[in-house]
Amino acid sequence: MARKIFDEIPDKDAISWNSMISGYAKVGDMEQAGILFKQMPERNSSSWNAMLSGYIDCRNIASARKLFDAMPQRSNVSWITMISGYSKCGEIDSARLLFDQMAAQDVLVYNAMIACYSQNSWPREALQLFNDMIKPNIDIFPDEMTFSSIISACAQLGDLQSGSWIESCMLRLGIRMDNQLTTALIDMYAKCGSIDKACELFNE
Repeated sequence: MARKIFDEIPDKDAISWNSMISGYAKVGDMEQAGILFKQMPERNSSSWNAMLSGYIDCRNIASARKLFDAMPQRSNVSWITMISGYSKCGEIDSARLLFDQMAAQDVLVYNAMIACYSQNSWPREALQLFNDMIKPNIDIFPDEMTFSSIISACAQLGDLQSGSWIESCMLRLGIRMDNQLTTALIDMYAKCGSIDKACELFNE
């Protein structure tokens, strides 16, 4: 139905093309998405990123990287999507190589790389990157997503000292303690053997 409506549009704009490409990509039909992508008279950043996300979701990391390398311009979304793709495929070194190639990183890029380490059971590397992130010369401030990943890394290590330091960083930076972060902290303290602290947070 959506394709029929699309085909009947006489003057298709970029939004129409991108919506159709995204639709195919989301259901994993990258063949049709690719056909439309090639037929587009003029592609923009959203067009390229829709294709990139589609390949990543299908775990076709080789096609994703080929497309990424061919992009005339890469937004931070493009870099983050590619890093996350490598993370999903367990290609951690490739993700870090891409991270290091970026000319300028922001908090979202750091979050993607820290999450990559944490989700793939590389907790020490996650903590090291977090330490790099908060150096005074970096001028990037961690947010709730950063701490969600780094708390998980501390839980994996069972490192109570690092966990307590992470919580103090959160308080110092004024990070809002939502249910997700509180639950993550409770889990971390329990895995680090500090049951009293876990119970204290649970009862707050």
